[in-house]
Formats: sequence, structure tokens, C-alpha cells
Amino acid sequence: MRPSSTSRTAVTPGTILLFILILSLTLAGCGGKKAPTPVPTSPNVTVIPLTPTSHVPKYLPTHPPTAESTALPQGSTVTTISGPPTPVLPKVEVVVNQIIGYNGPGEQYTPVGSAGAGEQLIVEERSPDGQWLHVCCFAGRPGWVALKDVRPLGSLDDVPVAESIPTLSPLPTPTSTEP
Repeated sequence: MRPSSTSRTAVTPGTILLFILILSLTLAGCGGKKAPTPVPTSPNVTVIPLTPTSHVPKYLPTHPPTAESTALPQGSTVTTISGPPTPVLPKVEVVVNQIIGYNGPGEQYTPVGSAGAGEQLIVEERSPDGQWLHVCCFAGRPGWVALKDVRPLGSLDDVPVAESIPTLSPLPTPTSTEP
């Protein structure tokens, strides 16, 4: 009988290093793809274009100055300059569901805009009869509103009377086309 032979493969340090190198490259290759970066989401945004304002109020409302104590350097003097006070224009609040502004003091004029109940408008002038107010503004345009449709938020006594009121254009006279 023949003695059984067992074959053994010798494991050398070079074989172990080769095995570790192949294993490392295989594992590194599996994780090569990076997860996509999440894109930040934003809430729904509606862009509203600004309407250029073609009208600047004649007088800008101002707030009365507040008294403040300020120390002056020794030896300095205070000079008071007086001049005409800056007029403070009153506001009115719309008291009807919707008010229409016209380009003149009356409903026969062309409408220029509208405002809803509770909206405030700056009074610039008044009609000679005091029943219509020239106010600012309907989407940047001044207009006239009936006094009966607004509530004054201040005295209207100092509001100047309008010097130039737009004139109405006469409507064309219809002509007969009959023979």
C-alpha cells in the first residue's frame, strides 16, 4: 500500500499581502458612487411686479419731532432757524365696500382706480364745494373721491381748495345718417 500523500500549499507573506490588496480594491470599488446631494426646496413664491409710481404727493406726511436731550460742547450756542411748518396732510379711511377714484371731482369723470373698505388715502386737495377730495393714490395714480364715502382721520380744515380741476370733454353729438 501506498502511503497517502497530502498536498499542502504554503502560505507566504506575499500571498497574504496580495489577497489583502485584492480584497481592499474590491471593497473600495463597491462604494465608489456618492449619494446625490439633496436639492433644497423653496416654498411657492409669487413674484408681483412693482407698478412704477407716476405721482408724488404734493406734501409728504410728517410726524412731529420728538424732544431729545443732547449735550452740547462747552461754549457752543444753539441757533434756531424758523420757517414755514411742513404741512401734515390728513388721511381718510374708506367706509364703503369699494370706492372708485375719478380723474375729476364727479362720477362723470373717468375712473382711475378703486380702494376697498378700511383702506387709507392721503388727502391733497378738496373741491370748491367741499364734497370731493383729491387723494393719493390708486396704484400710484391720484384720484378724486366723494366725501360721503370716506371718514376723515384728521381735520380737513387746512386742506387746500384745488386750483385747477380737470374739465370734462364734451361727448360727441350723434349725427343722423338718414337720407
